[in-house]
Amino acid sequence: MKKNYVSKKMYYLFLLRTAIEAKILFAVCVIKKQALTGGKSLACEDKCSKKIGAKSVVLKGA
Repeated sequence: MKKNYVSKKMYYLFLLRTAIEAKILFAVCVIKKQALTGGKSLACEDKCSKKIGAKSVVLKGA
């Protein structure tokens, strides 16, 4: 039973780490895109980004 508990805990830590890394990677991609487009907002330019709320996610994450 203890081994199962430890493996579940490690799995959740892995998922948490992956989620944090995904947020960081997304923010870096948005910043790079803004730098390439002269600082324009990503959500204003890209319909796909607007659908997922890219601008609000980056502002909340920062």
